[in-house]
Amino acid sequence: MYLIETKITKQGAKLPARLLVEKREKITRKKRWEQQDEDLVYSARQLDNDIVNRDQIRTIIRAFRDKLPEIFPGRKEVPKTLIFAKTDSHADDQPAAHHKTHGPAERPCHGGHDGST
Repeated sequence: MYLIETKITKQGAKLPARLLVEKREKITRKKRWEQQDEDLVYSARQLDNDIVNRDQIRTIIRAFRDKLPEIFPGRKEVPKTLIFAKTDSHADDQPAAHHKTHGPAERPCHGGHDGST
């Protein structure tokens, strides 16, 4: 197992007032945009549960990519890799972040959860 931690995953962060943020319904995942009225400070525990920080997801994916030679020394190809998500919504955001980080040539396999199990 390889754990990647950042300042935000350890401490949380702050969303400044007047920032346009995407709000998402937890059950339906319906999205809407709202402007923050005031600063919103969130904890590490709220990250990916109550707050989705897409840049944070991309940061983790870039860190993983940059550490591949250290994680898998001597390998020319990346072996099958499991990336855990905290929620279904968090899992939905990971393929898009992977695509933005690695480009369209490297497409991750995405096994979504349909709620039937």
